[in-house]
Parts: sequence; structure tokens; C-alpha cells
Amino acid sequence: MEGDKVNFDLSLKGGYYISDYGMIGLNFNVFEKRFEGVLFKDPDNLEQKTITRGFSITPNYRTTLPLTANERLSFFTTVGVTLGKSNTLKRETKNFDEVEKSFTENYNLRAGISPGVSFFAMENFALEVQLDVLGYELNVEKKVKNDLERSRDVRQNVDFKLNILSVKVGLAYYIMNNKKSKR
Repeated sequence: MEGDKVNFDLSLKGGYYISDYGMIGLNFNVFEKRFEGVLFKDPDNLEQKTITRGFSITPNYRTTLPLTANERLSFFTTVGVTLGKSNTLKRETKNFDEVEKSFTENYNLRAGISPGVSFFAMENFALEVQLDVLGYELNVEKKVKNDLERSRDVRQNVDFKLNILSVKVGLAYYIMNNKKSKR
């Protein structure tokens, strides 16, 4: 593999407390991944160019349980439903004259539960650590290969996983009125 081109993954998250320990939120994610390089496959080498673009939107509900009296350390659980779409355009060339093109549309629906911990280092600023633990996913993939072959793949997946390598770590800023804030 030679090299990757410009890649980005931008996530925006927001929420509103509807009670002392419950918040409704909305997450939005947009991404682009590009690859251009040589893949080594038996018996030939393939030159490949790929670009994938997509987005997802996740409405969610989050409950919070304080673990300390001053609420600096809290346990939270987020329940959300993600809707997403992505497109991938791929071109593979082997032997300088054999070209294979494919265009893929991917639709995704996921419902999941994600527990985590918040630590308020300063007032309104928190370090958050979160895991995706339990979820159901429906994925529909439509593919057109060389403008002729069409396929459709529908996959459903239920997962329960505790993967330390998929820990999400982030910095959060909470906008609160001064009456509620005890931190």
C-alpha cells in the first residue's frame, strides 16, 4: 500500500437536560475516506483508487447517575438510534488494461446502548469515556459493478461487546444555569 489521501471525520454533538439526570441529544457525523495505492494480491498487483463519503444522524436519550456528592464523577448511559448513508466509488486496475469499477450505496440503521463515565475537571468542562456495548444493526448495501452487475446485500447484526480498543474519549463543555450547577 502506498498512501492515503485526505481523510476527515467530523462529529458534532449537542443535548438539552430535560430533568436533573436526563438529557435528550442529537449527534451528527460526516466523513470522507480516500485511498490511492497498490495492493499486493496473488498472482497480480492491483492499483486501487477508492473514495467513500457518508453521514449519520443519531437522536439519543442520556441518563446520568452521580457517583460523588459534588457530582464531579458521574456514570451515564446513552440510548440512541443512528440513521446513516454512505457512497463508495472504487476503481481497480491490473495488468495495465483490466479495469474494474464499482459504485456502492450503503444504508445503515443502528439502535444501541452506550455506558460511560464523566469527570468534571473544571466547572462545566468534563472528560468523558464511553463504550458501545449492546446494539442492533441493519445494513443494506446496493452495488453496481462495471455498470452491468447489480447486487443487493441485507445484513442484520445483534452485538454485545466489551472492546477496550473501541473506547471513546472526549472533552465536553456543559452550558448550565448557576442554580442547578453544584460542581
